[in-house]
Amino acid sequence: MTTANRLKWQPVAIALGVLAVATIHVGTFMIVPDGRLGMFGYVVVGAAFLVGVVLVVGSLEMKVPRRWSFWCAHALALAILAGVFCFYFFGGSLIDLLHYRTSLVLALTGGQDELHSWAAEILAQPREPAEYEGAPCYVDRQHWSRQVRWLRPSKVTIMPMFKDGQEGVVLDYDVPHEITVIVIGPPGAVPPEDSGSAYMWLRFGDGLYFWSS
Repeated sequence: MTTANRLKWQPVAIALGVLAVATIHVGTFMIVPDGRLGMFGYVVVGAAFLVGVVLVVGSLEMKVPRRWSFWCAHALALAILAGVFCFYFFGGSLIDLLHYRTSLVLALTGGQDELHSWAAEILAQPREPAEYEGAPCYVDRQHWSRQVRWLRPSKVTIMPMFKDGQEGVVLDYDVPHEITVIVIGPPGAVPPEDSGSAYMWLRFGDGLYFWSS
């Protein structure tokens, strides 16, 4: 390939580099759902995306023959960058990534029924009275099921999360400056009516929700 041809397709290489950074970010979160690492990944992907856009647009000034391949390369590069942008803007938030990962883990480790059975067993166990109303009760790691270990929360607690003060098991993912958790309750459990607009509940299944604030 001549130097001119390499220059023509350089924008595609740049866009594929941005796509690779985004893929590494998503793949890393699928393996290690660490909230802090995930947020750092968003900063890296955002920076890579902005640099990619500047380089691709700037490459329109390259002094190479403006043939169909030149315009095809730039159209393809911009399409790749637009795809990365649309994924993160419309379906790639941290809670979305957590939703995708949870779906995959549950599908591979026994499904929602097994998770509900474990949560029901945890909720039924006797425990020390809470220091104050609404205080969380921590679940020791030794009581986590194999499925919960695969879900890899930073901590597990029991709190009154549902309507009428009904308790749920909370899997916390330690996201900086916000709360992002999976809440597991008995079948039929629903969010409180006064949860307010500051909180987002995303139903995953019967009595199973993602909750963030």
